[in-house]
Amino acid sequence: MKLGITVASERYAVFDPITGELISLPNKKPTEGSFIPVAEDDVKGILEGRESMHFYYVHYIKRAKTYELRQRSNHDIDSYFVDDLIYDIPTEADNPDITITKNVKDTCWKFTIGGDLEMNILAQKISLTNSSISFSITKKDDPNILYKTLRFSFDKLINGKYLVLPFSDKFEFDNEPVSVYTIKKFDSYKYEVIK
Repeated sequence: MKLGITVASERYAVFDPITGELISLPNKKPTEGSFIPVAEDDVKGILEGRESMHFYYVHYIKRAKTYELRQRSNHDIDSYFVDDLIYDIPTEADNPDITITKNVKDTCWKFTIGGDLEMNILAQKISLTNSSISFSITKKDDPNILYKTLRFSFDKLINGKYLVLPFSDKFEFDNEPVSVYTIKKFDSYKYEVIK
């Protein structure tokens, strides 16, 4: 009778935080760099030399706020629902990932990261460097009348926990009622006005 012991091993997918390209698969947890744990069975083809690391990449899943290893052959495309393409940011939300504050008193826009988003990104040692985020400031309840677009690199927000952009247009100083729209990349947003 043959006895065998099967040990479920965990590997770590070390990857380039900008491109998601897989760099290595060590069996010991790295002390630096961007990495996620992966089951050894998920990368068995690479470990046995049957597949190339170039067929895999690490992808951020916006709804789950986590990262996963994916095969390029799946032709995964980050898809959006129609309502996510022109997302009207609500004025009520519990523990939002991103809060957009129109601060009339201090004449600025303030963008704050919160919710579980910051914790998930930092815990997984993930960088969203070179990812841009933008918000369309429009006439109240009318995305067809654009007043201004506020755009910045996401790493500026995550590195500082918040970002301030000063007012520059008359409608902002006059406190004209506006709506804020964006492409919904994260689970929850909130728009608020401080007078």
